[in-house]
Amino acid sequence: MPAPAWEDLGAFLRLQDFAVSAQHRPGGNGLPRSVVGIFDDPVDSSSLVGRGSRRRSEFEIETAVPTFRLRATDAAGIQRLDTLTVDGRVWDVVAVDTDGAGMATVQLGARHD
Repeated sequence: MPAPAWEDLGAFLRLQDFAVSAQHRPGGNGLPRSVVGIFDDPVDSSSLVGRGSRRRSEFEIETAVPTFRLRATDAAGIQRLDTLTVDGRVWDVVAVDTDGAGMATVQLGARHD
């Protein structure tokens, strides 16, 4: 489905605002191409602290789902097992989801060589 005519997606993807340039490599080692999108690397963490009579225990659980949002037309060809390099860090592509309104979300995972 094409983006609504009233919505200029480019307004959200200006490098001088929130967007960044990334390098997409098919299969992790193909010829790179530049794509522009919004990178988000949230980290959710929780801590549990237990206290006994003489000892203190601490447990921390941390989860993160980094994403890269871009135009669906720019996401064409990006697939699982490709890589995206954002700000010098290489990420594995885990999944690509389109929203039906012209945008796509690339779910990223830590690179394991």
